[in-house]
Amino acid sequence: MADFVADFEAYMPDEFNGEPYGKTGLLATADGAGIDTCVVFPGSLPADPRSANQALLREVAGERRILPGCLVNPTMGAAAADDVRRCADEGART
Repeated sequence: MADFVADFEAYMPDEFNGEPYGKTGLLATADGAGIDTCVVFPGSLPADPRSANQALLREVAGERRILPGCLVNPTMGAAAADDVRRCADEGART
């Protein structure tokens, strides 16, 4: 039986080492490390993560090897809860 390898905490910055990264860069890095599936979060940590969550969900939509997660700032109260629901509706899994 073949091994299944997953990275349960990966981040997807807009660029890495001065080069564009995104979904293509993440998958290339995963391939190089023998990783089958990644749980991925936005590569930045803004005080209001809603736009970073949205950008990640758009970037990885339809990619079966990437399980998108969302960032939550609990100090945002109801807006944070609303964003968690929106992210889940749009494909976030963690």
